[in-house]
Order: sequence, then structure tokens, then C-alpha cells
Amino acid sequence: MLFDLPLNPELLEQRIGRLDRIGQTEDIRIHVPFLTGSPQEVLARWYHEGLDAFETNLEGGSDLLRQFGRQVHDFALEYAVAEPREAQRELAGLLDESAAARREIRQRLEQGRDRLLEMNSYRPAVAQEVIDAIAAEDESPVLAEYLLDVFEHFGVQVEELAPRTWQLGAQGLTTDAFPSLPAEGMIGTCERRRAVGREDVGFLTWDHPMVTGAMDLLLGSERGNCAFAVLPTANERTLLLEAIYVLEAVARPSLHVDRFLPATPVRVVLNHKPADVTPQFPPDALAGALKKGVPYRLLDNADIMRGILPKMLKAAEATAGKQARAIIAAGLSSMNQLLGHELQRLKTVERPQNVKEIAEAQLAATQQRDLTAAIEGARVRLDSVRLIWKGPPEVLGG
Repeated sequence: MLFDLPLNPELLEQRIGRLDRIGQTEDIRIHVPFLTGSPQEVLARWYHEGLDAFETNLEGGSDLLRQFGRQVHDFALEYAVAEPREAQRELAGLLDESAAARREIRQRLEQGRDRLLEMNSYRPAVAQEVIDAIAAEDESPVLAEYLLDVFEHFGVQVEELAPRTWQLGAQGLTTDAFPSLPAEGMIGTCERRRAVGREDVGFLTWDHPMVTGAMDLLLGSERGNCAFAVLPTANERTLLLEAIYVLEAVARPSLHVDRFLPATPVRVVLNHKPADVTPQFPPDALAGALKKGVPYRLLDNADIMRGILPKMLKAAEATAGKQARAIIAAGLSSMNQLLGHELQRLKTVERPQNVKEIAEAQLAATQQRDLTAAIEGARVRLDSVRLIWKGPPEVLGG
């Protein structure tokens, strides 16, 4: 219901657009009440009969305002006191002029279209692949399951309102604040259709600030960096150490070393001998087989605490270092290939009079030298460990 009409056509379009949103399931019905003989009648008929602004998308609203704004404003103020027959005649002329101007603007905009660009931009096969990928991601339950685990971990209050839709509350948090969660709470959903239909519902995706912020909060926390688990077996008694290292290169931000060597996780699994058994225990296999357990009986064993575990940690670091050297070599190769090619190109055009090319070549050489030092100096740091008892669970007691 539009009880008052603005003089600016762009503002009217904006008001209608607040109702005609993505996810709208029904046609928008616009009601414009006005008193006969009032200024609102002039505006209502100008928009409806002159500009067709209620039934179609209005194009060139700012041009129409510049052309007719003052005329409509003055005539609307005089309409109520003018002689009725003369007022109707003048209004009809205004509506005809406005309709003609609207058609002219639409035709001009139509002629300005780049149809060749539109044809080349429309690639149905590529677009369908993107649509299918988005649909598959929307239907995946992984994000919702992950979020519920994160909410429980940090004490976020969760009340399920609908499938994959929750009322989230900030009471009971185990951290100072939870990313993008207002103090009064919010409604979040992983259902795209529900989110686009309601402005008060936040659409949670892997790129949402709440999700990325929760990941940073989780990764930056010390909780969960050390764990114990049991891999039940009947005829074997083995200690396994699963260690996650992060290979990092330290360099000034302007070098953008992460182009060639981003922070890279390095996973190592060793047994008590200690021997590298990483290929035998992939993450997916362990995730489905591990059980909770109590480590105190193992930790009370002096031979394990003072002898076996330190040797396992030392061997894990050496093994991670070997893997890191291969990753560093790949990063160096990628960097030298890119910057070496650029440096060679600049050297071929290097002449005394080409000051700009000489400066660029010197900059490329400096960057290559600094990046080489940063990448070669990358080191692994221990991020998390998990001690695993592979054997009968009853040996550990309860």
C-alpha cells in the first residue's frame, strides 16, 4: 500500500523493489489510494498512465525526473484549484508527453545494447555446471553438521526452528564473543530458499563471516591440539602418534609469498618403533574407526613418557621435515618459473634509455632473491598431536 507517492521515479522503483525480492512466491499487488482532485491524483496517474511505473520496470527514471519533475510538481499543486475541464486537458497532455518520453528513452537504451557481448556472455553449458555445483553444495549436509559441532563446542545456544534452520543465542558462550553473532541472537539457515524469502534470516555458507570467523577461532584456540583415542584391535598392541605440522614461510607482506608457498599442513603417523606408517592410516580411515579412551595408564608408564614418546616426537619432526623439503622445492620451482620468465623478458628490452624497464628488472630480481630466501627458510611447526592406542581397549582400564 503506497499511501504517499514520491516525486522521484527512482525512489518509487526502490520502494517497489523492497517488496519484489528474490524468492518472492506471489505477484506483487500495488494499491495507491488518493483523493480525486488532489496532488496525489496527479502523481498516481503520471506514474501509472504516463510512465507505466506500477506494472513494468521503469527505465531512465532520473532522465524523466529532470524532464518533467518541475512541471509535475507545479501542476500537482495547482490541480486542486484549477478549472476542472482545463485541468483534465492539461493533465492529459502531460501524460501523453511523459509516455512519449518514456518510449523514446526505452528505445534509446535498447539501441545501446551490445548484443554481441550478450551473445558471447551467454554460455549455457558453463552456466549449468555452475548452477549444478551450487545446487549440490546447497544440498550437502556437511556445513550444517559442522556448524552444529562448532556451536556446541563454543556454547552457542541452538534452537531448531526448521530443517537446517536455527535460532542462535549468545548466552552461555565459552569464549568472549562468537563471530558475527549479535548479543540479542539471530536466526541462521543453510537453506537458500528460506534465506532469500526472509530478510531476517542469515544465509550461512562456507564464506559467511560467522563460518570463517568460527574457523579462525577454532584454529587459533589451544583446545583440541592434543588428544587421545583408541583403535580397537584384538591381536595387536601398538602406540601410534599422529602429528600435524604446519609449513610456514615468514616474509614481508609485499612479497605475497603465499602465492608460491601458502601455509601447508603436513601430517605424519608413526608407530612406537618409531617408523613412518602414514600411508597405512589415512585420515578418513581413522575418523571412522577411532573410539574414546582413557590414557592415564599409558601416561603413568615411565618408559613410555620418558623414552618412547620423546623418540616418536623427534622422529615425527624429522619425517615432517623431509616432506616439507619436497613442498619447498615445488614452491621454489613455481616461483622461479614465474619470476624467472618475467625477469628474462625484462632483460631482453633492457637498454640505457629504458629507465622504467631497468627499474622493473631490478625489482623482479630483488623479489626473486627475497622470495628464494623466504621459501628456503620455511619451517614446520607442530600444530597438534594425537596419541592412539591400537590394541584391546580393556588393557587401558576405565
